[in-house]
Amino acid sequence: MAKATNTNINEDILAFLRQDELDYPGAAQKFGAAAVPFLQEITEGSDENLATKAAYLLGYINGESAKGALVAAAGNKFSTVRIAAAYGAASQDADTAKSILGSLLSDYDHGVVKVTMRSIVEKKLGKSLAKELKAVQKSLPAELKAQAQRMIK
Repeated sequence: MAKATNTNINEDILAFLRQDELDYPGAAQKFGAAAVPFLQEITEGSDENLATKAAYLLGYINGESAKGALVAAAGNKFSTVRIAAAYGAASQDADTAKSILGSLLSDYDHGVVKVTMRSIVEKKLGKSLAKELKAVQKSLPAELKAQAQRMIK
């Protein structure tokens, strides 16, 4: 019986993710931690659009399993999934957020770095990630370099 329930939940999750306009907080409340394994599976798949939406949804789910899945999403091959992980890190506890955001600061995609920096500001982690910010400053475009300098102060 549990297998049928998981199948139904997975079908509901896929139906949700295939919509154009998504209520991520509502879906996180509806599906909860039970959705995390399937969402992680989707983030590791080859469909960039679904993987990105799944990573965004992970950011709205609290709990240990969601943290691990979000950390994994931060290492995804698709920059849009890494952006979603950076965004979602802002809703996690400070240690999880620092782990995710610290690693994404050195991403080769400046879009990922930009969202990462926004999440750092939102979580007020600039001082605790000052070392990482200083390390990546040299490789950033002028706009992001200036922002990194402000965040360190």
